[in-house]
Amino acid sequence: MDIKVIDKILANSFVLSLIASQVVEKIQGSVLGYVREKFRPDTIEYQFIEMLDDSLRDTFMEYDDSAVSDKVIRSLSNLKYLETTSGLRDILEDVIEQPVDDALLDKWVMNIKIEITKPGREWLYRYIVFQNSIIDNRIKTSNDMYAKIFEDVMFLHKNSKKAVRLCDIFIPHSFHNIKHDWKPQLKTDNIFEYFKKFICLQNNVDSELREIKCLFIEGDAGAGKSSLVSYLAHMYKADVVKWMEIFGDRELICIRLRELIPTTMQFAYDSINANILQYLNMESVEMFNERHKNSVVILDGFDELCMIEKIHENANYYIYEIVKLFNECELIITTRPLYLDICELNFHKAHIVLKHFDKEKRREWINNYKKTNCEKEEMAALEYIESLEDEDTNGICDTPMAMYMLVAGRINEDAKKNHWVLYNQIFYKELSETEYNSVFPSKNGTYSHAIKKYSDLLYRISAEIAYCMYTENNTKQFLTNDEIANIINNMEISNFNIKNIVEHCYALCSYWKINAEKGVAEFYHNNIRDFFMCEKIFYEMESIYKDTKKFTGKELGKEVVKRLIALFSYAEINTKVIEFLYLRVLYQKTKCNINNFAKIESERRMLEDFFWVLADADFSMQEGMTFGNGYGAIVNTLINTIQIYRHALEPYLTNKDDKINWFYKAAFSFGNYPFFVNNFKKIFIKNPLSFNGNVIYTASKTDFSYILLGGEDLRNAGFVSCNIQYAGFQNAILTGANFEGSNLNNSIFENADLRNTNFKNCILTNCIFTNAILMNTVLPDGYKSENMMDTFKHLKEMDIQGLVL
Repeated sequence: MDIKVIDKILANSFVLSLIASQVVEKIQGSVLGYVREKFRPDTIEYQFIEMLDDSLRDTFMEYDDSAVSDKVIRSLSNLKYLETTSGLRDILEDVIEQPVDDALLDKWVMNIKIEITKPGREWLYRYIVFQNSIIDNRIKTSNDMYAKIFEDVMFLHKNSKKAVRLCDIFIPHSFHNIKHDWKPQLKTDNIFEYFKKFICLQNNVDSELREIKCLFIEGDAGAGKSSLVSYLAHMYKADVVKWMEIFGDRELICIRLRELIPTTMQFAYDSINANILQYLNMESVEMFNERHKNSVVILDGFDELCMIEKIHENANYYIYEIVKLFNECELIITTRPLYLDICELNFHKAHIVLKHFDKEKRREWINNYKKTNCEKEEMAALEYIESLEDEDTNGICDTPMAMYMLVAGRINEDAKKNHWVLYNQIFYKELSETEYNSVFPSKNGTYSHAIKKYSDLLYRISAEIAYCMYTENNTKQFLTNDEIANIINNMEISNFNIKNIVEHCYALCSYWKINAEKGVAEFYHNNIRDFFMCEKIFYEMESIYKDTKKFTGKELGKEVVKRLIALFSYAEINTKVIEFLYLRVLYQKTKCNINNFAKIESERRMLEDFFWVLADADFSMQEGMTFGNGYGAIVNTLINTIQIYRHALEPYLTNKDDKINWFYKAAFSFGNYPFFVNNFKKIFIKNPLSFNGNVIYTASKTDFSYILLGGEDLRNAGFVSCNIQYAGFQNAILTGANFEGSNLNNSIFENADLRNTNFKNCILTNCIFTNAILMNTVLPDGYKSENMMDTFKHLKEMDIQGLVL
């Protein structure tokens, strides 16, 4: 430790700048007036004051304290402003009022060395070595930017009277340990223990694990990668004891990779290291290593580089170059999933993925936010998040960013009531369009992802990926890079550069899992996949109505059948997809009255032509498929088509008499639809869609007049608010069926099993109930009895016109 280091200790020490007044008190001689209890004896502050006091006493013991007291106070008050190595000599000369020779100066330096190395002051010594390493202004600026973010008001509160800071709501991350070379594996959910283990490996000279020089931290958008970097930068600056407990006396260097992007938006093939060195104001690798060897270097946001031409094509090559550049350091790289084939990198590395919040983490985050003096609207949003079940929060309200936007008002009230709006807000508006400059100010005001202008394409690709998974009978959970490339090729993007960029940036619009297999994309949660499948359905249905405007009658039916079979013959669509579909149409109708396919159908009634063509089997199918071997495909198409239209039309069935007409009137009486009758249960009897107290039955609000379903097993069927006149249900099993509010005029229920069947508010004029089983059957006026004789008696007393018992 030479005089330059000692001078930096006194002139530029972070600790000294905090405790200058306490140091002055001690040197002033008023030790009795100094409140020693302000610091514990084991703290760096206490040890620093004690060390400095002892070294000065040892050096100036031959001088009269009272004679130099005032000058010492004046000099020490200015310690933190000293910037030159001459400062130390100036202090001594001011104190003793005579020139200071080298011997006296050396004596003070020696006394400082002695005092620093005394037993019990190990932390102080380590700190001084650590704190006074050479810090370049560019590195300090970058570190300070991240540290400042941790204490700054968060971006949605910058123009608000209330100040919410990242440090107020930050909670430590949980993570998945995906891939590393440690044996035995580290078992901990504490990310700081993980960091400590990562660093400790490098201190173990005898361990071959010292070769693990790089830690990859992956996390979805909003999962908290940059927040974690800010937390570490703040720890490095303001809580050095905690930093040293984890990282030792290593220097921190934070590099925001977005800042490397040239104005030309293009790197030379081998110049990324040159760009990094230029960013750090380093003339060479040798210069960097001389000054910053063994530092902890964090490269934040590798995914943000991937919009640059050639980076996404050779991402792993650039990683090799970066690892080579920082070979003498411990390297941490953050990125979104799917931008790097980390498992294919041919060097020892550690690899973790930040988890989305589970219920416990959400509660911890909410409790922190509640301490910020919540406003009424914020408290309501917090209570809303707390009320969500795991299946509703998975992949949507379970990241710090999404929760913050929801609570702070970026996501509106509609999103709290409608999950489609919520998912759309997150995956279309926020993930692809968030202005990260609100978090990380940039002097040129650009977005962190210039790919934003292609957000519609990126969003569409996620929909195509979801559909591709559906075509594999919903058993395919992931796609390879080649499959995704094929999807993009089929989208007919004419501009090659745009196609190339989109292929490598599609992950900007969703949350994705990490899989150990090469080139694998998998939605973080099935709800996200189903949301994008809903979007695919909308794209296609809108296209069908646009492309068939010139068709009418049977020609229209043929074209629609061909398109729908090609789309929906693979498997039944998941119920969650249908829920999203309903919520999408509901929002569009109530909020903006968009002229979507459901509204057009409610006016155009194309469905009748569709079923007419299917009934006649007068349509072309996919190559190799006939009406015989394509039976399953036709049934799937019917099930999906009816599910789509039934729920998409629901918001437009506003009047009591509004009914869906699947078929031309009186069609069943002529036997034109035996295929549909024989498969009625498969097609129409589905579990009802139930959410927020609403129940939608597939077979409800429909005109099934003249249908013949005698002898069918239709237990628990939902025929709510239907028009089913002149229908045949004789000998049918209708246990638990719900006909509430339906017009059953002239229908036959002879010998039918009607136990627990609901006829509340039904019209039963001229109906036949001869030998029917009526136990616990709800009658039109709400009467119900376990005794069948009492039920028949009450039904007779109702005096319904033409009723046959």
